[in-house]
Amino acid sequence: MSAGAWAQATADMAGVSNLLLVPRFTVTQTFTDNVFLSAGARQAEAITELSPGIRVSSRGGRVSGSLDYALNELLYANHSAGRTAQNALNAMATVEAIEGRAFIDLSGVVAQQAISAFGAPVVDAALLGANRTETALYRIAPSLRGRLGAETQYEARLGFGSSRSKSALVSDIETQEASARIGAVEGRLGAAWFLQASAQRADYRAGRTTLMQRADAQLGYPLGESVAAYVKAGFEKNDLSDATGQQEQFGALGATWAPSDEARLSVDTDASGRTGIVAAWSPSKRTNLSFTREHRLYGDSHTLALVYRSANTAWTFSDTRAALSTTGRSGFNDTASVYDFLLAQFSATESDPIKREAYAQFLLANGIRPSPSAVLGFQSAALALQRQQQLSFALLGVRSTLSVVATRSANSRLDSLSAAADDLSAGGSLRQDGLSLSFSQRLSVDSSFNAVVARQIASRSADGRKNASASLNATVTMQVRNDIAATLGARRVTTNGSASPFTESALFANLTLRF
Repeated sequence: MSAGAWAQATADMAGVSNLLLVPRFTVTQTFTDNVFLSAGARQAEAITELSPGIRVSSRGGRVSGSLDYALNELLYANHSAGRTAQNALNAMATVEAIEGRAFIDLSGVVAQQAISAFGAPVVDAALLGANRTETALYRIAPSLRGRLGAETQYEARLGFGSSRSKSALVSDIETQEASARIGAVEGRLGAAWFLQASAQRADYRAGRTTLMQRADAQLGYPLGESVAAYVKAGFEKNDLSDATGQQEQFGALGATWAPSDEARLSVDTDASGRTGIVAAWSPSKRTNLSFTREHRLYGDSHTLALVYRSANTAWTFSDTRAALSTTGRSGFNDTASVYDFLLAQFSATESDPIKREAYAQFLLANGIRPSPSAVLGFQSAALALQRQQQLSFALLGVRSTLSVVATRSANSRLDSLSAAADDLSAGGSLRQDGLSLSFSQRLSVDSSFNAVVARQIASRSADGRKNASASLNATVTMQVRNDIAATLGARRVTTNGSASPFTESALFANLTLRF
């Protein structure tokens, strides 16, 4: 059997249609003047990187998702380090185990991540700065959903996550989550009634295990076609400030207004005057606005998301305040980027997976990349509270693209009983402000120029510690043949602040062969 026939037969047996499999091999040569990112003992180095990799994507059938993996072998000409191997993985898939009823969501990320917000940024995984480590994050979430008769729907979900690092300075994390909901089928005014419960357990190996539980019930009564009243009650419990646990019961009265199928607003107030809000507005496929606010035992949490796209522009804005309970890694951020938004918009109207894959490659070639934030992140060893705001903008021309990502993040330790050491253990708030500006120009049918300027500032209120970094990265990418692409580039990085300041300059080139 030929390789193509074997792949098709395997795809058919697995319930996969439109399977794309693209092996590749990349050779990268880098010349840097500061391989250790050191303020004093600067050492130049020539680094050769050999990277076999593969990208697999599937759309349709029982399996939908993509996987991109590369094994990077690093060789240092001046023996700054021995031969080094690094893994790079980005995978996400949904398996429909039982048609329309049972699903399994899978995801995995393996990447070089910054350990501290006050160290050197991870501008190149081949550099030997001390502020980076290979971190692997995996998650599996089976779910079951369906209907009981014509008027009742249910959903149950489990989640298992694992985050592991090769550095002893970073805490490994195991997480488990469970949630269930049963209620009336959603209508224009929402669900007339529902019951739901959830529990989250996070085990920080360098710290301690925490548990959060919550249950809610709501009953509504329509007052007209577009207005309904409702009452809700519930309780919440956690052990974040008391080892034996603290809990709170709550009840509230509210009303829902839905003037159209595209707009809904729900507002409720409890006996203490605390207000909960759920709002959604989708006047078109190009515009979407959503906002939620609710009281939690650790304080109010909220999520605001706005996306808008015109013929030549794309805008996204998000504002969230919530506990980082599932990953503990601020570097692995779920905030949607301009790349995510544009690809989602295109995929919503294009069913051909080959065209969707081609569009994703077009975005990458034009400098629009799936980096979630202009903030480089850090890794925490205890449950944290994060408030983050992000604005993304892209101006799309015929041959050029300009994109901007601005991020502001404030983090503080939520688990007051943990003694684990990280950037948040000094107390107070860690604030990060980041700005990234990208420009790309299509030079010809087969070549393009890309430039990225980024700046980040991290500061901690407890001790006044501060660190700032800036980088410039410029590349020219050429499609030599249909299966061969080449890149030439240069970068400049500067860091200053309470950590050891340094500068680094580099020239690099790579050649990628796709099979």
